Amino acid sequence: MVSSVDVPVTLKMRTGWQRDSKNAPTIAGIAQSAGIQMLTIHGRTRQDKYSGLAEYDTIGEVKSRVEIPVIANGDIDSATKAKQVLDHTNADGVMVGRATQGNPWILFEIDQFLTHGTLPEPISLTQKKRDVLHHIAQMHDFYGEKVGVKLARKHIFWYATHLDEKSGPVFWKTINQINDCHVQYQMLEEFLESQ
Repeated sequence: MVSSVDVPVTLKMRTGWQRDSKNAPTIAGIAQSAGIQMLTIHGRTRQDKYSGLAEYDTIGEVKSRVEIPVIANGDIDSATKAKQVLDHTNADGVMVGRATQGNPWILFEIDQFLTHGTLPEPISLTQKKRDVLHHIAQMHDFYGEKVGVKLARKHIFWYATHLDEKSGPVFWKTINQINDCHVQYQMLEEFLESQ
């Protein structure tokens, strides 16, 4: 792949196949020798899937063995956790996954904390509602009604659950049946107004 394209090639991997056989340091060395420009390592094995807690020692070991940038991933759900993971692994950055689902504002919080050492003022509920509606409208516009409505469903679920853990999933069951982008948007707008 590296010799076939004119852009940098990166690799995302886990720490290994199973807990007692973590081969990430070996794979990282092979990847670097092959011309991979950056590694992202999820702190779980394939066997772990998404269960248990991510471990960061293996990521730190990889970072100590390669010259290319290493990005740490797994269970990073706050700005302070991002800093802890960076300090523990010496990684060059973090990748945030599931914690952004319904809460993309976490990326701003992490950036502010890592850049300035302080947590920013919480983003207002009013701003979050505007952002949610803007995002869903953009999805409808970009993908069109048929695909946009379907793709928006998971985002609406994540947003609704983030904003209201109790009534969000109940609301989603209703809106999940909607196939019209205008109706979907209006129902979401009404849900957000009730928050």
